[in-house]
Amino acid sequence: MVDISRRALVRMTGAAAVAGAVPLAAPAAPAAARTPVEKGSFARPASGFRPRIRWWMPGALMDDAEIDREVAAIAQAGLGGAEVAVLAPRGVDQSKYGWGTPEWNHKLQTVLDAARRHGITVDLTIGPVWPAGVPSLTTDSAAASQELVYGKAVVEGGAVFDGAVPPLIEVDLSGPLHRPRTPGKASLAAVTAARIAPGSGASDRTVLLDPGSLTDLTAHVHDGRITWTAPRDGTWLLFSLWHRGTGQVVGLTDGTVHVVDHYSAEGTRAVTGYWEQHLLTPPVRRLLAQTGGDLFEDSLEISFALPWTPGMAAHFRASRGYDLTPFLPVLFIPGLHTFQGALTSVTPDSPADFDLPGGLGARVRNDCYQALTELYERHHLDGIRTWAHAQGLRHRAQVSYGAVLDMSSAAAHVDQPETEQLFFADEIDAYRAMAGGAHLAGRAALSSEIGARTEVILQDAYGVTWQRMLEIIHQNYAGGVAQAVVHGFAYADAPGAAWPGWAPFAAPRPDVPGFAEAWGPRQPVWRHMPDITGYLARQQSVLRAGRAQVDVAVYRHAYWDVGGQKHWPDTGLQRAGFGYEFVGPGPLALPSATVGGGRLAPQGPGYRALVLDGQKALDTPAAERILSYARAGLAVVVVGDPPEHTPYAHDADRADAAVRATVQRLLAHPRVRHVATEADVPGALRQLGVRPSAEPSTGADLLHVHRRDGDRELHWFFNPGSAQAETRMSLEGRGRPYVLDAWTGQVHPLACHGRESGRTEVTVRLAPRQTALVALCRNTPPGPVTGTPLDAAGTPAVPGGARRQELASWRLTVDDWRPGASATETEHVRHELHLDALKPWPEIAELQDVSGIGTYTTEFTVENGPRTALLDLGEIHGTFRVTLNGEQLPPVDQTRPVVDLGGRLGAGCNTLAVEVTTTLRNRLRVTSPSQAGTVRQPYGMHGPVALLLW
Repeated sequence: MVDISRRALVRMTGAAAVAGAVPLAAPAAPAAARTPVEKGSFARPASGFRPRIRWWMPGALMDDAEIDREVAAIAQAGLGGAEVAVLAPRGVDQSKYGWGTPEWNHKLQTVLDAARRHGITVDLTIGPVWPAGVPSLTTDSAAASQELVYGKAVVEGGAVFDGAVPPLIEVDLSGPLHRPRTPGKASLAAVTAARIAPGSGASDRTVLLDPGSLTDLTAHVHDGRITWTAPRDGTWLLFSLWHRGTGQVVGLTDGTVHVVDHYSAEGTRAVTGYWEQHLLTPPVRRLLAQTGGDLFEDSLEISFALPWTPGMAAHFRASRGYDLTPFLPVLFIPGLHTFQGALTSVTPDSPADFDLPGGLGARVRNDCYQALTELYERHHLDGIRTWAHAQGLRHRAQVSYGAVLDMSSAAAHVDQPETEQLFFADEIDAYRAMAGGAHLAGRAALSSEIGARTEVILQDAYGVTWQRMLEIIHQNYAGGVAQAVVHGFAYADAPGAAWPGWAPFAAPRPDVPGFAEAWGPRQPVWRHMPDITGYLARQQSVLRAGRAQVDVAVYRHAYWDVGGQKHWPDTGLQRAGFGYEFVGPGPLALPSATVGGGRLAPQGPGYRALVLDGQKALDTPAAERILSYARAGLAVVVVGDPPEHTPYAHDADRADAAVRATVQRLLAHPRVRHVATEADVPGALRQLGVRPSAEPSTGADLLHVHRRDGDRELHWFFNPGSAQAETRMSLEGRGRPYVLDAWTGQVHPLACHGRESGRTEVTVRLAPRQTALVALCRNTPPGPVTGTPLDAAGTPAVPGGARRQELASWRLTVDDWRPGASATETEHVRHELHLDALKPWPEIAELQDVSGIGTYTTEFTVENGPRTALLDLGEIHGTFRVTLNGEQLPPVDQTRPVVDLGGRLGAGCNTLAVEVTTTLRNRLRVTSPSQAGTVRQPYGMHGPVALLLW
């Protein structure tokens, strides 16, 4: 192996460690694991690049010695930190052991001290779990989550309504994801009236209202009664609008922690005040200064009939330019503002209870969503972030998705925005929707909660393989994620737990298989975790180096992001090699969003082009900004019908005319192309002189991420398909190409096929679900145009004359894991077998329902020691390690089990051992009621195993 010089390697990775840290507006905790500044190497990246893991705890009902053992296990597994979250198992007295109690503070101190000694960071959730809430509130507290509900009465034209205002209509917001709620006392907020529009009826699913008839009658209400004579023409509706606490409590707790108002300063002060009064004891503060990382917010799983906050009306008038009160009835879309609604087909385009003709109702609703976004950003995100900085912490949050808010804009208001694979599944576009706002705001490390959902049906507890986990993580990386947070690590024991230990998600009930995993020493795979975390740390050190470089920004103004939603259905842009992400009007208004050298945000993501993809509406400032970008030299492509109106209601006629005029000037500009479909965009970009930063000679359909770090261009590739992908790739950047093997930490020179102005051509060859890292280094000698025949993963290409030698006979020793004397004890039984042919464990009678660790051993003879040899392990179910002649080899790519044995084989007899770990599924299916009947997994080596010699 030819190594990059020590100086070049340190520059490649040590400098990346500094550049990858998220800057803070206030001093941060002096935790080297979070903001690494020491010199390092690609082989041993700084601890801040390691993946983290969520650590579920049963409140303070924990043993100090067990806490230390678990912190040590997390550190020894190569994880950089633990994110602490508190659940409320049945049988645990939360008044004594719950989050925020003196007992909890003592245990938190123990956790932080153990983290300090074992060298990991600790992230603290903003409340016991999610969403943000504190025990000091009641349903009717001013700082608690609040909503608007309505009542109605039909009044015929000319008739007199004389009586109590219409009572509110109760809304059923129950669902499987959250406990039932008991709303608070309702206070009358407003009374309005509207005439039913011609052609609509009072019993219609959506009742159309006459916009000119909307009337605020609140001043006519006295002691809860109103006397009102409806105008003579038509049929009228009299509305009562009621304000109340939602009664929502934080999920997975004992029901005493109320969700705060996320749209008011009062809600934020309730959170910070509780922390200062109950949680930040002097010992905790001292330890946080040494090992604290992030103040973290999980999913924004808030449910309302309609979100409300006392300051909404005043903020709406000031920001949107008109009084919202007469329009309040048109804001209600059933089920839209519940988190379980976010997982159904309800969207902002779903039918409202009441609407206005000509799209005016949708404009008013957009005004409402924009005002809520601004209040959420100003009071909650900015407020929490400022307070966290004062404590020496960063603010990391899963912003806005699940609520009707602008996610792209909200991502700029936290130190580290986070996505969630449970919610967004494998849809890369959903991650790209957050990445655009994060990159324009200079956030280098978009993170993601990984592993809460690994299959379509959430019933995969104790059956998740790391091959599947890596595929999920790679999909996230391709969407802009650069920090994996694994879900999750559970404390060993709690009341009612059964073997292999307490698992709040893996076994919620005896009759439910559960979802996600309870990782840790209870799992056989934990033995191999350092190999996996080392690989991920090296990947993340590159994916956070310098700054992102993205080819195309796709304009997307939306207040709704749901799982599995593809925002750019055509795959032609990806096949042509273009990387893209989504930006909205909020990020485009950031100071970084300027054009220089034909690029948008040249000191940030450096977009080469901006695409308007069938955008129905465009607000006036955004239209003017995009026109200014084109005039400054940015390539712009407009797809489909161009925008003709704004999304908002205020002064709509004038604003619509301004948008149309600006768009017409935009379309006439020479740096703009107008095309019919998404499929036409790659051709339009080529006409405008825009090339992808990784341009394939053929449509290889690889996913690509590009980072620029000083005089290095870093290119990451992923093959998401089911077949090998191979193509010549013209990469942006000059310099000598190297392969960075993230599994071993080794760096190899890569063959270069040619160079042109500012670009380098190499071959990228990837197996299914395999990744590769290619670095172009200008600070090293250029070397020959052709060189070592390696693929982009650093493996030698196999020549046609290679000799194949199959290894068919094996001894198999199995460490069989079984339930022990208690929920946390494991009994180990040994099996010894001889196999004339490899086959899955369930096909071996003795191993049908066995889980654990298997070691396959064989001997083979090699004559005259070949110069080059590859070991192809064939199909394997489980993680694996390889030992040759008593020497454990470097970690092997778990997605492509091919091992380079060059220089390691001895002449004559050689002994090969392959250690394979399994999940616990097969054992639990016969020992756990919740897993009974689940399908056996095909553990072990299936083969064929062969040596390729030349």
